[in-house]
Amino acid sequence: MDNLADGLMALYHECHTAEDLDEAIELYRQVLTLRPAGHPGRFHSLCNLSSSLFSRFGRYDSLEDLDEAIDYDKEALSLIPEEHSSRSVLLHNLALSWHARFEREGEVIDLERSIIYSQAALTLRDRHHLERYDYLVTLAMSLAARYQEKEELPDLNRAIHLFQKASRDSTNDSDLSRTMVNLASCLKSRFFRLATIHDVTEAISSLKTALSLLPTNHPDLPRSLDSLGVILYIKYDHLQDIEDVGDAIAIFRRALQLPSFFRRSSDLSGISRASLPSDAAACAVEASRPEVAVELLEHGRKLWLQELARLPTLFDHLVTEDEKLAMEVEALLAVPKSLDLLQWTLVRDQIEVLDGLECWDKVAPFATLQQAAISGPVIIVNISQFRSDAIIVQCHDEPRVVPLPDAEPRDIDRLISQFSGALSITEERTKTKTIQAILRLLWTGIVKPIVAELRAIGVPHGSRIWWLPTYRLSLLPLHAAGPYKSNMPNLPDIYISSYIPMFETLLRSRHNPLDQFNSRLLVVAHPDPYAHQTLQHVYEEIRLVREVIPVGSNLIGQGTSRDALLTSLQTHRWVHMAAHGSQNLFDPFASSFFRLRDGLLTLLDISSTTLPPVQFAYLSACHSAFTGETPDEAIHLAAAVHFAGFRSVIGSLYAVADVDGPIVAKVVYEHLRRLAEQEGGAMDYTNAAEALNVAARVLRDMRVPVDRWINYVHIGA
Repeated sequence: MDNLADGLMALYHECHTAEDLDEAIELYRQVLTLRPAGHPGRFHSLCNLSSSLFSRFGRYDSLEDLDEAIDYDKEALSLIPEEHSSRSVLLHNLALSWHARFEREGEVIDLERSIIYSQAALTLRDRHHLERYDYLVTLAMSLAARYQEKEELPDLNRAIHLFQKASRDSTNDSDLSRTMVNLASCLKSRFFRLATIHDVTEAISSLKTALSLLPTNHPDLPRSLDSLGVILYIKYDHLQDIEDVGDAIAIFRRALQLPSFFRRSSDLSGISRASLPSDAAACAVEASRPEVAVELLEHGRKLWLQELARLPTLFDHLVTEDEKLAMEVEALLAVPKSLDLLQWTLVRDQIEVLDGLECWDKVAPFATLQQAAISGPVIIVNISQFRSDAIIVQCHDEPRVVPLPDAEPRDIDRLISQFSGALSITEERTKTKTIQAILRLLWTGIVKPIVAELRAIGVPHGSRIWWLPTYRLSLLPLHAAGPYKSNMPNLPDIYISSYIPMFETLLRSRHNPLDQFNSRLLVVAHPDPYAHQTLQHVYEEIRLVREVIPVGSNLIGQGTSRDALLTSLQTHRWVHMAAHGSQNLFDPFASSFFRLRDGLLTLLDISSTTLPPVQFAYLSACHSAFTGETPDEAIHLAAAVHFAGFRSVIGSLYAVADVDGPIVAKVVYEHLRRLAEQEGGAMDYTNAAEALNVAARVLRDMRVPVDRWINYVHIGA
């Protein structure tokens, strides 16, 4: 059995099949029961079972597996004398396990244990031993983690010293690269503590060494480039040398290009964090190049959204068009250090003659992007660890920058936490007062200076404006910000707000205007999608909608199939969805709309189906409010629907009140029909934002609580 379990573990490490791992663990357990205390083979069995359980913890994050592994390693350690050759290995394994437990549970006592075991393991390995590098890194990582918890400088100093020693002991490029990145991170932390510029220059040197060792397609490359860009900006901030911020922009631009272009869509490992484009844009603003900031932000957000939507990468397209050329590109990118520029230029030329890949490595220029503002300004609210700004983009003028010193990431996090908490308050008066206080903070910290600039550049009262929020800002109701004092207008009284996730989606929504007369409505409704969730007013909402506009088809109830719904989308340009779905902020394209007869319908199902462009989608009562943890960069479900191809979308930040659904839907469609009759044509999806603004005003005039009318948002054209 022991040999069979060993073979299964070898197979698991090769093929990563869960069944092999589970079977190996079960066999190791059986062997252990046959080797009770005192058996000469018990030590060997304990080590095997502990190792396999640690592997399964790495796969499933099961605390039970990790705790078992620790217990078996501790027993194995108790069975051998001090001078045993395996003692240092067991000590190091326990150090790794306790560190892993700290990372999962956050208990500092686990970190203390990891350090104790790491130090004991290191004392048993002389400086020439091959495993000494691993022991140095493990201890350094634990000391660096303890510094983050306790902020005791000796821990940080020792971690730096150990990483420096490990860099001299490293035997391969990949290990050395990671060590230099970790060293740079510790040096950055010490600079923030002591403000010694030598730490910054050494961190830059360490990161440059790390980057020189990585091939162009290495999954660590985007993160390492991001780290270097951050350090360069820190150096600029300290010394005010404009060359540093220029270098940071160049590094961020590189981080947003080659590795992401060629990543296979199924490989999500090593994806750079979504805030990287915001950091790049902040550097460009600092260098007084706001148009470059817009380009970098657009490019980075496009890559990020494409990954979220599982869209094919350039490499996928290249394999389809010219597999031989794709293999040549992959071989080129796998070469460490710098590419052969002549060879790379020749390959680029070959790629650009292929169908659909003419502009594969081109960032959309600012002159193209600013055409998205043809019907009103687009306002980027860029939240970065470096600085926060609004960038107002107009169709024909230079972008305007409005600094937002009171909108740091921590300020946004605090507001989101307060807003999430306010939504759960049951006493209506207290909830209203709390939410209005948050809307005032949004007004003073972000929206008021932007409105002042819009007025200064002559944007008329009542105009449409488009918000492009970054970081987690899309979780907050920017569109409803205001002073909330008598005789003082709030933002909805001044301008009509819409949101977009990126410029390209707005440009696409206006390109090749669709047949305005094809506005038949597809109604999809699930009044009782779950036994414990009933949307009481869905039937009333649908009845009112039918009274106002022509309905082409109805798909009502759980008897509807996914195929029937997707087929209906082929023949309708307007869609009204009334149901209770589920929003996934970490994977928005996995958010579900309905539980249909044959399973959940997700946004990914819709976005991966070839559909003719849909003009308008109304998502009524579609999901619950966000709670708990949120991702570094949030995109709302309605914005994801817009990115998936719906040109104009009405949605909500959180679940709407049942009683409001029929009222808002009726007012929106009545206003759209009224405008169509005035203009002598069919209903126009580009009037949806104005119609929603009118509907929100109706709710306000009815004196409904503030959380019910600020809930509604418009995305797109």
